[in-house]
Amino acid sequence: MATIQLDHLRKAYPTKSGSGALQVLDDFSLTVQDREFVCLLGPSGCGKSTTLDVLAGLTKPDAGTVTVGGSAGWSGLTCGYVFQRPRLLNWRTVRQNLEFALAGKGAPRKSWLGKTDEYLRLVGLADFADAYPLSLSGGMQQRVSLARALVIEPDVLLMDEPFSSLDELTARRLRVELLDIVSTQKTTVLFVTHNALEAAFLADRICVVSQRPAKVVEEFDVPVGRPRAPEDPALVAIQAQVLTMLEPDDASPGDPRERELAMP
Repeated sequence: MATIQLDHLRKAYPTKSGSGALQVLDDFSLTVQDREFVCLLGPSGCGKSTTLDVLAGLTKPDAGTVTVGGSAGWSGLTCGYVFQRPRLLNWRTVRQNLEFALAGKGAPRKSWLGKTDEYLRLVGLADFADAYPLSLSGGMQQRVSLARALVIEPDVLLMDEPFSSLDELTARRLRVELLDIVSTQKTTVLFVTHNALEAAFLADRICVVSQRPAKVVEEFDVPVGRPRAPEDPALVAIQAQVLTMLEPDDASPGDPRERELAMP
């Protein structure tokens, strides 16, 4: 059971001047049920990326607890993380990037070829298995990152605006593929976005996050069956509801993680 429980998280970063601290998370709590797909939706710079980093164990909270599957940390469970930028190993081929993830999970070597072929095909990169990341476009690199996270068939998948750098046609296709894959794998998903329609299309539940310091201020269930169409009036109506909850974007100085990832 890969239920996620974040309780009363606090996280602050020192300011550049060193005279104080920037409070990014303050009493932040969230529950994601086993096999649920939750979208965390909020303005840029509000603390969404920091929330994922705390959950993944990449940064420590100043206070609060993180529980996954009833235990502190990731005991016995696997986590896939798709960052806002690809973060690939540029000295390894596309296939080798996926194999690196499989090796880390301890997957039998004899399964690597079939697994890498399967997931590269799903993201439309079957013909680029032997290419190196720096020879690919930014959008193609992000698709490699998605395949790398999915190939280990994780219990929990964390996604930080993974489709924001893709053209809309590719993003639409990958959203559909993502839903098919996580449904088959029975994966728990926490997906960060500032795109309300994307959230409505993907999520079982949308959690709207306030301006910094981040708190969940509203939750919306998405009672629309799958497969879904982005133009479905019910999804458009949910999008409109969600947008009314979002305050104007005031990301400065914002979440240091999100600011860093937005830099050219």
